[in-house]
Order: sequence, then C-alpha cells, then structure tokens
Amino acid sequence: MASKSATEISLKRALGARTKEIVWSFCKLFFFILCVAHSIILVCAYINIDKLKPFLFKVDLIDIPVITLLHLVALSFVIIVFFTEIKNILNTSWKNLS
Repeated sequence: MASKSATEISLKRALGARTKEIVWSFCKLFFFILCVAHSIILVCAYINIDKLKPFLFKVDLIDIPVITLLHLVALSFVIIVFFTEIKNILNTSWKNLS
C-alpha cells in the first residue's frame, strides 16, 4: 500500500498537483479513521472505568480538563507523526517515477 501511495503521489505531482491537494487527500481518510478509533477507545475506557481505577493514581478520568488534556496530547502526537510521514513521502515521491 505504501508503494501504491508513493506512486500515486508522484503521478499527482507530475501532473501539477499542489502539496495542499495531496495532503488534503490523505487528511480525509486519516481524520475519519482517527474519529472512529477515538470513539471506540473512549467507549471502551468508559465501560471499563472500574477496572482502570487502580492504574490511574487517583486521577478522575471523568473530569473535563483531564479528558481534554489527554485528547489534545494524543491528537497532537498523531498529527506530528502523520505530517512527518507525509513530508517524507512527498520528498521521495520523485524517485517512484523512474
């Protein structure tokens, strides 16, 4: 799949697509998958909150600032990894046309 994506990107670049258009094509799928996975994780954590309490060091996970902070940290980490990978693919995409 990675080689297919790299070939697709290199063809889009050869046809004159801008970097914004290429990144947007990745973002649509990425954010859909992120929202679904995040929702599943939240539901599982809420259902199993009693089993998680010994591991939480007396931090209440139902507290809104804690939930917001955890979500922002996880989202920022995922976005950094995502854009780093896109940058690497874009920088090496010209090699796939040869």
